[in-house]
Amino acid sequence: MLSGTKIGRYEILKKIGAGGMGEVYLAHDTQLDRDVALKILLAEFSSDSGRVQRFKLEAKAASALNHPNIITIHDVDETDNLLYIATEFVDGENLRELIEKRELKLFYALRIAEQVADAIAAAHEANIIHRDIKPENIMIRRDGYAKILDFGLAKPLYRQISEGSEDALTQMVITQPGMILGSVRYMSPEQARGKITDERTDIWSLGVVLYEMLTGKNPFEGETVSDSLAAVIYLEPEPLEDIPAELQRIINKALQKNAAERYQNIKDFALDLKNLRLQLNFDSLDTKPPRLIKTVELTEDEKNERKTLIQKKQPLGNTTNKQSLRTKTISNRLGSWFLPTLVFAAIGFIALAAWFYLAISR
Repeated sequence: MLSGTKIGRYEILKKIGAGGMGEVYLAHDTQLDRDVALKILLAEFSSDSGRVQRFKLEAKAASALNHPNIITIHDVDETDNLLYIATEFVDGENLRELIEKRELKLFYALRIAEQVADAIAAAHEANIIHRDIKPENIMIRRDGYAKILDFGLAKPLYRQISEGSEDALTQMVITQPGMILGSVRYMSPEQARGKITDERTDIWSLGVVLYEMLTGKNPFEGETVSDSLAAVIYLEPEPLEDIPAELQRIINKALQKNAAERYQNIKDFALDLKNLRLQLNFDSLDTKPPRLIKTVELTEDEKNERKTLIQKKQPLGNTTNKQSLRTKTISNRLGSWFLPTLVFAAIGFIALAAWFYLAISR
């Protein structure tokens, strides 16, 4: 779609992304005078009721959530047979780009995972499972803030599905060329097997994303879709190197094949990430926040005095004891010669007075 094209009240500026069902453009809202991200359903899918339903589901699920780490939906509408969703424009990079650049340090990766976990917790509290957590669906703003995108596979927790089969929307995604390769490596084992999923599937996916942020590679990479599916279901990820033991424990717990042995609540996952991040922050001198010290201008005399005191390196208590000892020593010395002198002086004075008295009498 060319720059300058008008869709409703939005003017297309440039293309910024594409997915399996639609293309994303940077557009300007001429009514509210702001930039937005405009996701447009591809024309070939406009007559597909299943895809249209999923496209609308994405807007409905995200708009039901109010969280700083979840994309904000501004509008969903249809104009000239074009179905579109207008969302906030996130100025930054998606997580996939940052992983490929290998610019994610341990502390920063933990912070991103913690933000995503908090956002997923808000979705779960609203009875919504995302089911498609992956680096492509996480945007990182230039200030380091994470945003979850694309709720197209979201599912209400209360939805009942027959045992042994997943809903039609997931089946459609699994068989659709071009989409499964980007998602299967982040599917939980139960999701990959077409079983019933709950909030623990999002916990698994975030564990995979965290693993990839730390290593730069996916733990369930395969040459084909079938290889990746088999790895997700049967293979254990390789242990990470040069990371804290607590972080290895957290990742292992998030990536348990058996959902019953996994984190049962995303909040517990987020809390462990936060505690580890704070511990690393406390232990590292480089990341300690600077102390707030009141600055006072000193005179030259005060500077010299402070320098002298520092050079002596003597505790205050020892200085006081030495001063007391010195005073006591002086007192003892005075007492040893002052009293005899005073006695002799008195005797001499009396003798002198007697001599004068006798002389006068004579």
